Amino acid sequence: KGNSGVQIEGTTDGGNATARYVGELISSVIPSASAVTFTAATITDMTSISLTAGDWDISGNIYYSGTTVTAGQAWISLSSATGPDVSLRTYVAPIAISSALGLNAPYFRANVTVTTTVYLTGNVSGSGTLLAQGGIYARRVR
Repeated sequence: KGNSGVQIEGTTDGGNATARYVGELISSVIPSASAVTFTAATITDMTSISLTAGDWDISGNIYYSGTTVTAGQAWISLSSATGPDVSLRTYVAPIAISSALGLNAPYFRANVTVTTTVYLTGNVSGSGTLLAQGGIYARRVR
């Protein structure tokens, strides 16, 4: 009753939110020792997570490296190895000749009613062995 809202106390024990509860975190991190090989100018899934039914806020990042990295893209989607509308991607090009490029994928909301796979996907241009590392992180918001 009223309009002043309700305060909800957070955890202080350093633990994680229980599965199916607000605050639950699902993630997949690809460290540099397990970097994914990308083929230049080819859309590739770097990693994915499986989300149970619910409302999720999702973020991600990809760090590309190679002999030269001249352009890169990153995004989150419900479709494997498929490029969404350009408004849903982070895209940097052309850049000065470099051996690395780090990108944050745009925020993505998934409100799903069944278990659903969500992909962190990208595309890179350059030469040499092109590698990608980074992660995708989903937080249950309700």
